[in-house]
Amino acid sequence: MWGYSNNPLAAQIHVEFSTGVVDLIGSAQTGTSYSLPGTVFLVFPALAPFERFRVVRDLSVTLEAKSEYFDDHGRYTPMRLHTASFALLASALQVPPSDGSTRSLTLAVPFDLRVPGWVPSSYAGVFAQTAFGVVAAAKMAWARPRLLREADTHTSTSAYAPFLVRRHRMPTAISPESAIRLRAHHVRRDGPLDATFHVPEWVDMHGGDRSLRVSVLLRVPEDSEADEVLVTEIGMEVEETDRYCSTRLPSYGLSFPIPLEQPTRFGRQHPLLLGDTDLPIRAVVKRACLLSDEGLQRNFCFAASGLRIGRKWRKVNVILPLPDASSTAAPQADYDGPFVRRAHLLKTTLKYRLPGGDILPITFATPIRFGTAPHTMPMESAAPPAYIQVFEENGEPRDCDPLPLYLPPPPPGPVPAYASPPSRWRELEPPPPTTLAGPAFEASVASPTPLPADLPSPNHTDESMASEPRTSVDDARGPAFKMSIAHLLAPTPASSSRVEFE
Repeated sequence: MWGYSNNPLAAQIHVEFSTGVVDLIGSAQTGTSYSLPGTVFLVFPALAPFERFRVVRDLSVTLEAKSEYFDDHGRYTPMRLHTASFALLASALQVPPSDGSTRSLTLAVPFDLRVPGWVPSSYAGVFAQTAFGVVAAAKMAWARPRLLREADTHTSTSAYAPFLVRRHRMPTAISPESAIRLRAHHVRRDGPLDATFHVPEWVDMHGGDRSLRVSVLLRVPEDSEADEVLVTEIGMEVEETDRYCSTRLPSYGLSFPIPLEQPTRFGRQHPLLLGDTDLPIRAVVKRACLLSDEGLQRNFCFAASGLRIGRKWRKVNVILPLPDASSTAAPQADYDGPFVRRAHLLKTTLKYRLPGGDILPITFATPIRFGTAPHTMPMESAAPPAYIQVFEENGEPRDCDPLPLYLPPPPPGPVPAYASPPSRWRELEPPPPTTLAGPAFEASVASPTPLPADLPSPNHTDESMASEPRTSVDDARGPAFKMSIAHLLAPTPASSSRVEFE
């Protein structure tokens, strides 16, 4: 709960965003901007009914984007990426008087800021971070200052209100119907195997498929002495690499409109700090992703003596399941900022042996990119509904009504042999009414109404229908609507890793 100052001109300022997340589409572009709506709340202490009126002379919000590098050796390099101030009031805003029944008054002023489209996304790593936030400031004064006295003013500032920026670089972020292309990477190592990897250009970390599909083409090169190689095992993992630099990348300042006024990097340096902090340094942090539940590389073993690879290409399809975003083995999206760059490599380890030889490993590295799209991002789950307690008229809690006892349904009775006629019989017009006297009655008894030839008799049982088991759902609309009940009731297998070879 906010505390109130003794100064009647002091106000508590709070900034709230409508969403708190800004989604940037595509690569960094200087000609685009994105909306950031929100509201500034000003809370004033209530005054007596006959006190003077207060006015808000100025109300502004400042948007600031910053990035900084830091390490345990004392190096600190801040960088102001973007700053902009926006005035929210065209003229002074008078604070309405209070009636004395409340302790405070609240004013709400909406705003809509513009976030440039070239800024990087939010990042928090080991040696660097990129953050965005908004600060609001209001200048208060009396509507009618006292005579022979300097006008009293007071400036209040809100706390730093951060918001999140996400960049979606996948092609499906612009057009969800666009297909992800495959890239072919031919890798030649000093060994008896040639490999070509077909990997998707982008991998959606939150896509509906929830898997990474890779095709590997293997063969024995022409200049190899061996005519055949046996592949006994194949393993895959994704290596995530964050490359840090204590000084900003020169190309970043030349490509984007960075403000000229930058904060000093010595403001947070302790005077007794030892070490040469002016010397630039580069750091690399690697992390293994797409591991198994035990935290190990996913390996697939071939049966018998192994998969035989000859002079012709042989294809192996590998499907790796993507873990949940909350898992430690989940990869993060590619990132490109002023102090850090993040990239991924698909590392494939093959264990092979020549006929009559020992098993040897060989590793291939293939670049791969991970990204996100707005329509596949996980949504925050809604809050559970509040518990509703029922009360009596006198205010006492009412006990819940007991549920009725469960009674099993009665067993179905025997089905009579004469089933009800089909619905087609009901569509026929009934015979004309007859009387009990006269020749009309005799004619109706002697010559009954003939039945249509294409309709079956209600007492007739079709032997083909009775003998056929009810294992399919038939529809008059055609064979495309026939589905096996056993297929409908079969459980859907969960997404798992598997290997297929051709």
